[in-house]
Amino acid sequence: MRIVGVGLALVLAGCVAATPVPADTATPIETEAIPRDGIEDLAVSATEDYFAVSAAIAADGGEQPERIATVVTPNWLPEELTGFGTLRALGSHQVGTPEVTRIEVSAIRGIAAVTEVVVHACTALGEVTIVNDDGDESAAPPGISLVTVYLIPDGGVLKVDAVEPKSDVSWCVES
Repeated sequence: MRIVGVGLALVLAGCVAATPVPADTATPIETEAIPRDGIEDLAVSATEDYFAVSAAIAADGGEQPERIATVVTPNWLPEELTGFGTLRALGSHQVGTPEVTRIEVSAIRGIAAVTEVVVHACTALGEVTIVNDDGDESAAPPGISLVTVYLIPDGGVLKVDAVEPKSDVSWCVES
C-alpha cells in the first residue's frame, strides 16, 4: 500500500499504487502449489479479504499495519507497510468502505495444481470520506480504480504477492 500522488485514492480503496517487485530483486520463495478445484472462488475470496483488511487498516489511519501480513506474502509485505506508514504520516483515515464493482480471475498458472492466479478488480470510492487529524472531512476522489492482483500459494492458501494499478479503467465499465 504505497501512496504516490493519485495513489491516495488507491490507498483508501484498499489497493496498492505500486508495481510488482521485479523477480531478480524479490526474495525467492519456494514454489508451492495448491489444488485447482475451486481455485477461482478462492482467488476472488482472497482478493476480497485483502481489500477488507486494507480498508480496516486505512480506517484506523494506518495503525497496526502488520495485520496485512495475514493476506499478503512476505515479499509484498514491505510495500504494504511503507504505504500504511505514509498514511499514518499524513494523519488521515478513511470512513466508509470502498465498493468492489467488478472482480474476475483472468489467468491461472499451473495444470493439476495452481502456482499463481491473476485477478482484475475494480473499486469505487463513492461512500468513502477522508478525515484528517483536525477532523476535517472530504469526499474521496470520485471514479473507479482498476488493479491487477497477483496471488500465489503461501502456507496452503492464496495470498497477494503484488498489486498493479491500471490507468485504463474501461474494463470496469464493460458488462
